[in-house]
Amino acid sequence: MHPHSRRWHQLDHVIIRRRQLCSLKQCRSMHSADCGADHALVRCKLQITLMKFHQIRPKPLSLVDVSSTRVSPRNQRFQQLLSSKLDSATLPADPTVAWCTTCDVIMSSALEAYGQRSKVQPDWFRDNIDLLPAVAAKRSARLKVTVRNSHTAMRRLR
Repeated sequence: MHPHSRRWHQLDHVIIRRRQLCSLKQCRSMHSADCGADHALVRCKLQITLMKFHQIRPKPLSLVDVSSTRVSPRNQRFQQLLSSKLDSATLPADPTVAWCTTCDVIMSSALEAYGQRSKVQPDWFRDNIDLLPAVAAKRSARLKVTVRNSHTAMRRLR
């Protein structure tokens, strides 16, 4: 309160960035708080949300090329590798560790016999090569429309 005019004046302020203004929920001055000065205690309530940090994705597991399982020499190679690796591997008494060891042996022998799959999804457009004339006709029609750029050209194409 001003000593002569007896009016209350706010002397203290809260400084906040404009982009964080939406996190400010309530701001008020506490005149009854004794600060030992002519200033009022300013109290602000903020809602703070933590930013999500992007985690690095782990490297995906190698996938076996299952399309090559139709070839019988590769199947025989896989059987030979699997039997030799299982004979040489010592399995522990713990069933979970034994299962993990067995899975690793099977996966490594399958990758060695059949190879790694190069692509997750097959190229659909390359497999349907008979669509190329239709795509070429569509491109030429679109090119004609963009060159002329008129409503009559669009009506003729419909």
